[in-house]
Amino acid sequence: MEAVVSTTTESALQIAGRVVKRQKRIQHQVNNAEMNAEEIEDDVQHCLKQLDEKIEKYEQFIHDEYHLKTRCSIGFFPRNMSLRYRLGKNATKMVEKINVEELWNKRFDEVSY
Repeated sequence: MEAVVSTTTESALQIAGRVVKRQKRIQHQVNNAEMNAEEIEDDVQHCLKQLDEKIEKYEQFIHDEYHLKTRCSIGFFPRNMSLRYRLGKNATKMVEKINVEELWNKRFDEVSY
């Protein structure tokens, strides 16, 4: 049985999924530029570092052992409501930080020079 996930956590998952896709796309561009012996722009390297940090926090959040403790005990009533509330608040903060920084929306015309 999977852990019960709130709508806030689901939105965090969706935005984090966008961040992962954006990171992969930029990383592919960087790899192609490196194969051509080109220098990578500083802002691109900084963006990739930020994306890696966000993805690492996202992975830790999703695979946290506390998510397993939010399963339904009877089948319809979630167990440990305070834990679910705290996880939802953490997911909200994660979403707000990603939205403010707009990491999932970063685009670069050139990644190298």
